[in-house]
Amino acid sequence: MFVLYSVAGVVAALIGYVVWIEIRAQRMWVISIHTYEGFPLLLRHIDRLPFPSRRKELPTLSIITHTFSERSPDELPEPAYNDDLAELDLAMITVMRDRRIGSPVLIETFGGKCIYYHYVVDRHSAKRQFQKARLLFPDEMIDFDTREDPEWGFIDRYAKNYFP
Repeated sequence: MFVLYSVAGVVAALIGYVVWIEIRAQRMWVISIHTYEGFPLLLRHIDRLPFPSRRKELPTLSIITHTFSERSPDELPEPAYNDDLAELDLAMITVMRDRRIGSPVLIETFGGKCIYYHYVVDRHSAKRQFQKARLLFPDEMIDFDTREDPEWGFIDRYAKNYFP
């Protein structure tokens, strides 16, 4: 399987193995491809999750969901459309970049959507940041939600099943 996938202006060729790339946010990201329910599941996560002390500061999981308007039969974005998503992708990754607000931990592309997960200080601060970023992409369907997860159970379960 060969997939060419654009990540915030960086292109990585994935051939059934994990690829390490560095995005402008000065974090190392791990990219991996899996199959879930017969469809490709593309994951990007930071190479190391924040220290336990940082976890205590960020008890809320922020979930930003971008639904692709142009999809291939495998539910990934159409190649030409995907090329145009680099700016949106970077904006959604870095939307909570202010260390006082939050930290991105996972980006999941599956089923016609790209979901950006951040742990944040509180839902109100995260929502304000999201609304500012959302204004930059009025033609895209982007939703925002939060849920309390002070123990970081979501990402710990995900890491156990999918992270190398």
